[in-house]
Amino acid sequence: MSSLAFASDSLNELSPCFEKSHCAFIELKVDDLQISFKNAEKAIQNLQRTEIVNKRPLYLQAVSKTRWMHFSDDIEINGIPERNSIQIRSESRIGVSDFGVNQRRLDYVLGLLGS
Repeated sequence: MSSLAFASDSLNELSPCFEKSHCAFIELKVDDLQISFKNAEKAIQNLQRTEIVNKRPLYLQAVSKTRWMHFSDDIEINGIPERNSIQIRSESRIGVSDFGVNQRRLDYVLGLLGS
């Protein structure tokens, strides 16, 4: 399994998407970081073919299998208390294009957060 790296700074931010054709990333300000993080975690738990593989306070990593061909995609959620924000990143491990799967996954999580 691949391990997605944090960007190297003091806030432990997620790395940005380098290949936007198979990656989606968003950072959003939230009113209550703890509640928003728990709601995002529930959204990930509700995704079909998805398993949480790493969980720490204000950080979660999951692997989701695509419906077609069952490719593995990595999902990360990261809470940043210093900015009262949540970063969400979804990236395909292989391929040139994800056919919009990663962005739709982020849209689903954002819809449950009320954004």
